[in-house]
Amino acid sequence: MRVILSVLTILMAAMTARADDAPYRTLTWDDLMPAGEWERINQQMHDFFEGQAGGMIIEGGALDVARQFGTYNVVTELNDQKVRLPGFVLPFEYAAGKKVSEFLLVPYFGACLHTPPPPPNQIVYVITAEPIAVESLWQPIWAHGSLVTQRHLNGLGDAAYTLQLEQWEPYQWED
Repeated sequence: MRVILSVLTILMAAMTARADDAPYRTLTWDDLMPAGEWERINQQMHDFFEGQAGGMIIEGGALDVARQFGTYNVVTELNDQKVRLPGFVLPFEYAAGKKVSEFLLVPYFGACLHTPPPPPNQIVYVITAEPIAVESLWQPIWAHGSLVTQRHLNGLGDAAYTLQLEQWEPYQWED
C-alpha cells in the first residue's frame, strides 16, 4: 500500500510540475471581451450622446471629460490563467531608473492619456514584485503572468482584470 501511495504522490507531483511549467496562453485584446460586449458598449455610447443637446458636447463644458464607456464584464474562464498579452505600458509613476512596479497595460498607444480610456475590460492592471525598467512608452511589450478577474479603480482608467507579472519582453510582430 505504501508503494502505491508513493507512486501516486510522485505522479501527482509530476503532473503538477508539468502544469506549472506549461507555456503561457497567448491572448488578444478581443479575448478579454465577453460575447456581445462590443454591442453593449456601442449602445451605451449611442445612448449617452443622444442624451446630449443635439448630440453635441460643448468644449470646456461639464460633459467635456474623458468618460470611460463600457462594463466590468469579464471572460470568467480567464480567471487564474497563465497568459501572455501584448500592449502598451501606462505607468502610474516612475521610481529611480524609470522603473515601475504597477502600471496599466492598454491595447493602443496613448490610451487613457489624451483620449477617453478604453473600456474596463480592455485595460489590465499589472503588478510586479520586481520593478521593470520602461525605456519608452512607444514600445509595446508582451506581458506574461497570472491573470485574475479583479477590478482596479484609478484615475487613469478602471481595469476589469489584474495581472501578476512574471516576465516581460519587448513586443515583436509574429506571423
